[in-house]
Amino acid sequence: MSKKLGLIAALCCAFVLCFALVGCGADKSNYTGEWKLAYGSDPNLDDDSIQLMDSLGMSVMLTLNDDGSGTLDLFGDAKEIKWEASSNTEGKITLDGSEAKLQLEEGELTIVDKSDATMTFKRPS
Repeated sequence: MSKKLGLIAALCCAFVLCFALVGCGADKSNYTGEWKLAYGSDPNLDDDSIQLMDSLGMSVMLTLNDDGSGTLDLFGDAKEIKWEASSNTEGKITLDGSEAKLQLEEGELTIVDKSDATMTFKRPS
């Protein structure tokens, strides 16, 4: 009887461990959907410039799909991207073979390339 009880206890512990590990993954829903460029590290990406681009129909949009695919639409020229979340605040994005970091903080999604140039996106209103 004690062997059966020990086996049941071991199985229960294994199930609890599996559920705990699954819960540690990144919540992709924090990332997925449409994002609109809000600002960037380039001096030409200030509020006035972005408002002017928007008024001319030249918005920069980022779409992240749940399956890890997406698009970066630069002024009407959509580029296919791949992305992956490594946590609820960090991930990576790949465009034309180049990889950059994704940082998600306080409702803003920032792409940081290897030269530390940034583009920060917010959900469209």
